[in-house]
Amino acid sequence: MQLEQQYDKLLLVDWRKEFPNEEIPHEAVNFWKVVQKYENAAGEKCFAELAQIVLNAHALPLSTAFGERIFSHVTNIKTKVRNRLSLETMEAVLRFRSRLCSEGICCNKFEVTDKFNSSIYRSSTEHPEEPSTSAAAPSRNLAEQDTQDFDEMMQVHI
Repeated sequence: MQLEQQYDKLLLVDWRKEFPNEEIPHEAVNFWKVVQKYENAAGEKCFAELAQIVLNAHALPLSTAFGERIFSHVTNIKTKVRNRLSLETMEAVLRFRSRLCSEGICCNKFEVTDKFNSSIYRSSTEHPEEPSTSAAAPSRNLAEQDTQDFDEMMQVHI
């Protein structure tokens, strides 16, 4: 009932006076942020609840496409051969791929800068304080681990 009353009173306010240059913004979120902060002559925020519900509704995704895209990327990365990827490695690969996609860069054109952390290419024996990539063989680097995983997989199929 309170929301309905707030909605009915919404039309009684001249909203142009609440915005600079007396122009109501075209973006709904910007409009509702001002409505949420609006105070009447008594100093009450008389549209706070209504504005909060509308702003919350604007935060909801319209579809599940984004989440499904992420699951698709995960299934492309974590294959039967690469089933031992840690959560941190999976997250790093996903972030790297999404950054390349968002900037429209092909991985073949990626240039390593000073900001790039190349410690992922070192073997774990060079940095004993860093966690190992494999519990079974802590002293091997990633390339050796991938080679052994491939060899093990091939032995199963032979």
